[in-house]
Amino acid sequence: MVATSLASATELIDGSSASPASPPGHVGHRSPRKRRLTAHQLTAIAHVMQLFVEDDLALGVSPDASIRCPACERKRPRPGAISYGRYFICTGCATEFEVARASRGPLSIGQYIRDKQYGESERYALPPALHQGPP
Repeated sequence: MVATSLASATELIDGSSASPASPPGHVGHRSPRKRRLTAHQLTAIAHVMQLFVEDDLALGVSPDASIRCPACERKRPRPGAISYGRYFICTGCATEFEVARASRGPLSIGQYIRDKQYGESERYALPPALHQGPP
């Protein structure tokens, strides 16, 4: 669900598809090459992630509720936290993850969490204007 929303947001901003067109007869996934996202694309991803916070609050999730995020290993606000399979991560980490997937191609949530836990957080650093919540 999230990937579809983010792909749609990217298409609305730059008019392109989230996945480049494949050559005729090509079968496979999008290339793992790095894609430089524009400021508008980054802002769109952050905006979509903020919609999850607003939706949770509108659905009655307490603004005081919290989770322990397995990615940043901190207590974080529950509103906006997103479930990726067996992992439930905070909005800030979900934003980093979605930006990484949009710019780098295929990335598993497990790999993202392992990278964060084992000292490779800088790979996912967002520009300060997009950072969600306390550091």
